[in-house]
Amino acid sequence: TSNYDTDVFMPIINEIQKKTNCKIPYTGKVGKEDKTGYDMAYRVVADHIRTLTFAITDGAAPDNQGRNYVIRRICRRGVRFGQKLGGDVGFFKDLVNIVVKQMSGFFPEIKKRQEIVQGIIEDEELLFSRTLKQGKKRFEKQVEELKKQGKTEIDGKTACTLYSTFGFPLDLTKLMAEEEGMTVN
Repeated sequence: TSNYDTDVFMPIINEIQKKTNCKIPYTGKVGKEDKTGYDMAYRVVADHIRTLTFAITDGAAPDNQGRNYVIRRICRRGVRFGQKLGGDVGFFKDLVNIVVKQMSGFFPEIKKRQEIVQGIIEDEELLFSRTLKQGKKRFEKQVEELKKQGKTEIDGKTACTLYSTFGFPLDLTKLMAEEEGMTVN
């Protein structure tokens, strides 16, 4: 059992399942027990939408520098894991509603800024969906070529190209490589 298996997170996790139309429910498995990675995806999305709702309410916004770059990465990671669950573009911003419903009694400012928060998340989600689509195609092509050659490592040059040309972050390249049984040099 983890802190995600509580009344703080379970309403968010249940809403994630609804918004993504995921047929596989959250079971609370962690580590090696979570063979599909779906439980981790639920936890990541739940954690990240809470974080973003509060941080954006407090004035942060996705950007390329400083704390705002962290916000961008959190948003993009949440979107990516939500897509693993089946979420379409736009699902992530809709999750702000459940966070506001749950937490506005303790933090009324999130209710006042709800539409602003959703708009900022929606903008970043749309931007990232284009980046992800282009970068994912390139990544998959590269992985296919490397596997044909019997290789299990994506070289640094390719990772840099994915980032500089397609805006595909290194941490996402590493995550996707790991999912393919590969590493990044």
